[in-house]
Amino acid sequence: MNAEVTVTANDGNWNAQSVVLNNTPEAELMVRVGDIDNLGFGWPLRFDPFSGEDTPVHAYPWVNNPLDAPGTDRISVISSYSYVRDNTPCGRDGYTSNTLRPGNVVIPIALEYASALTGITISSAALQLFVDDFQAPYFCASYRVKINGVRIPILEAAINSLVQTGPIGKLITVPIPQEYLYLFQSGAIAIEFDDVTTGAGDGYAVDFIKLLINPTAFAKTGTITGTVIDESTRTPIGDCQVSTLGNVATLTDAEGHYTLTDVPAGFVALKAFKPGYTQDQEVTDLIANAAVEVHFALNIDTAQYAINVTAQPIEGGTIEGAGDYTSGDMATVHAIPNPGWQFMRWWEENEPLENTPLYEFTVVEERALIAEFIPSDHFNLTVIKSGNGKITSEPSGIDCGTICNGHFAAGSVVELSVTPDDLYRFANWDGACHGSLPTCTVTLDQAQTVLANFRLMPFAMTVIGSGSVTSEPTGIECDSSCVGYFAANATVIFTATAAANNQFIGWDGACADFGTAPTCELTLNKAQSASVKFESIAPADQYELTTVVIGNGVVSSESAGIDCDANCSNYYAPDTLITLTATPGTDAQFIGWGGACTGNETNCTITLNESLKVVALFNGTVFTRESLAWQVTEIYIATQGYAPDNEGLQYWVNRIETDSVWNQTTVAQSFFDQPLVTAKYPESDGYGRFIDALYRNLFGRGADTAGYNYWLERLESSQFTRNQMIITLLLGGWDNPSPDAQADMTRFAHRVEVGLAFADYQAQHGIVYGQLTDTDQAYLRQVGYDILLNVTADPATRDAAIATIPTLLSPLH
Repeated sequence: MNAEVTVTANDGNWNAQSVVLNNTPEAELMVRVGDIDNLGFGWPLRFDPFSGEDTPVHAYPWVNNPLDAPGTDRISVISSYSYVRDNTPCGRDGYTSNTLRPGNVVIPIALEYASALTGITISSAALQLFVDDFQAPYFCASYRVKINGVRIPILEAAINSLVQTGPIGKLITVPIPQEYLYLFQSGAIAIEFDDVTTGAGDGYAVDFIKLLINPTAFAKTGTITGTVIDESTRTPIGDCQVSTLGNVATLTDAEGHYTLTDVPAGFVALKAFKPGYTQDQEVTDLIANAAVEVHFALNIDTAQYAINVTAQPIEGGTIEGAGDYTSGDMATVHAIPNPGWQFMRWWEENEPLENTPLYEFTVVEERALIAEFIPSDHFNLTVIKSGNGKITSEPSGIDCGTICNGHFAAGSVVELSVTPDDLYRFANWDGACHGSLPTCTVTLDQAQTVLANFRLMPFAMTVIGSGSVTSEPTGIECDSSCVGYFAANATVIFTATAAANNQFIGWDGACADFGTAPTCELTLNKAQSASVKFESIAPADQYELTTVVIGNGVVSSESAGIDCDANCSNYYAPDTLITLTATPGTDAQFIGWGGACTGNETNCTITLNESLKVVALFNGTVFTRESLAWQVTEIYIATQGYAPDNEGLQYWVNRIETDSVWNQTTVAQSFFDQPLVTAKYPESDGYGRFIDALYRNLFGRGADTAGYNYWLERLESSQFTRNQMIITLLLGGWDNPSPDAQADMTRFAHRVEVGLAFADYQAQHGIVYGQLTDTDQAYLRQVGYDILLNVTADPATRDAAIATIPTLLSPLH
């Protein structure tokens, strides 16, 4: 399998979960959700997912990656299937048999691109979907495909034609009919694949969905040729329309021949239609730059069907076009609003259709259509739901659930409220609402769209040292940092397992009460996180030598065991004589030793009669502290021990920039007026706890006796305030040139860099502290603490922590 990172002009970075690109070779705007990775299995060597080829058969089930975009790279089983009754019409597939609720519930897949729509008029659109294991014909399923709650017949026809036994994946390309383009104007859509009626045992997966706004050309295409004949007479049918579900269309010649060129590669569903005949549909796989033949045989059809139309409310307008039609006729119904009214949309069987007053379609069955009219001084409010829950409005009008579009008088202030289903929690709003509070207010000064995201309960786990944590039920299985999702109020047992030659030390965070017990049992009624610590076990009768390298250089030992440019360690027998050599890198110089070694000679010899640490300092490492964001982050970490929330960080940066009263010292003092800090360091506890915490936050170790006594005397005698102590320790650490101090401050600098990346991720993904619930705020603070636990003076630990930020913060956006 190919594991290299692929970046293309058409699709951007294939590893990214969300990509928005303007003016690609294929379209004016490309929006993709989901990484292009074959459900996490990777692509075979030289396999092109856009070529139209099927993937090889792959294993199932698989462990969901919490970093994957919601709804992608996961097994979904249609909601009408019942694991209790299991009375399927045509059996059930492997996805249904090998997964359980709630892990396989249908989740709509959301694409957001509002900011990229600026200056773009949508005249056409197409969807490309890489889908897996849809088997509606085999298992008697009937999928409904909805965009923002509106059924899209052309997408349903494509999905219900797929037979992906294997399971295998393939690409399908479907254009969006003009009458549904309005759904894309808001810059946010949610696509849902579900069967709510049959109870079929069919599951599926989606690798990625790609939206092309105003497409110009498809990168991979092929050709389809064939003939259309009369089934009974076996004679050719001329002037018959053959089309690929709207992508490409042509008419047959007098001999019944047709040719379709530039057809997008992948799964293709074709239909042949001529008035007076039944419509016929065939499917084929089309490989890029290849040609296939598809032939049709049509039967004569003269059946009559009634098209009934109703205005709702009756006083809203009139409708033209109702009546009886011959099968295959084109019907056009026209909704004409009365004065003071405006047409809203067409409905059928309580399902919203398009919003254009003129609705044209081919008659193949009886239909009962409703034209919805609203007062002309009203605006529409559309709610898009992702996950399982209900959204209602005050005043009434939205009950989604079932009614996800409502209209309100211009200027109305509408409050939306969410109620998660039993297994879910409300995650956050998007669109015209933001944050994770259970209510939001929208002013209808224009048509508005709101997204409400429901998720399973998240739990974050951070592993310190060498070991792993698993959960029962499954959801957590990691040896670094991970996030699992569980049903709300589920009881989950976490088990810590040390790696070879390591031992379990204990739990922290949500599991802290379980101390050194190897398991932690929690009821998950809110977003939470925990950490677990392991330590290496020293071999019997041996001591550990730890080497810390700061700057551009390498330390090696005369005998085997030590050879590193960062942090490393090894065990030795008692009284072993060890000679260490410091070798500067290119254009660098050795500054000196710290820890168990002293001086600035490049060689140091020690006798190991206890576990020791040695620090080697080279030049070449410079940390720039000039930015205000850096200085405020220092205060966050020194005072509270966790990476900052971005909203708070930017607040304090702005105060310093705009008001001369504020500086690093006064900001530090203000921290002690905040409820979270006063609760952490109550005055009744004295200063001892504060001194020790400050040393640990800054230097990664408790205060030494001399330092502890020094600061305790000065704080108790009011020679220093707590904020002055913070700034004094910070500046003293940065100004101290000794190797030991530089090792401490390098670790602290790496923690600051992680903190800045933590805040930047929040800014980039719309996570605003003040718009989070109390439990989500607590979760943000806790993972901000957890993410710093593994950070040392080794830059690799900084990089590893930054890499976990998307995982830990994924539940908040």
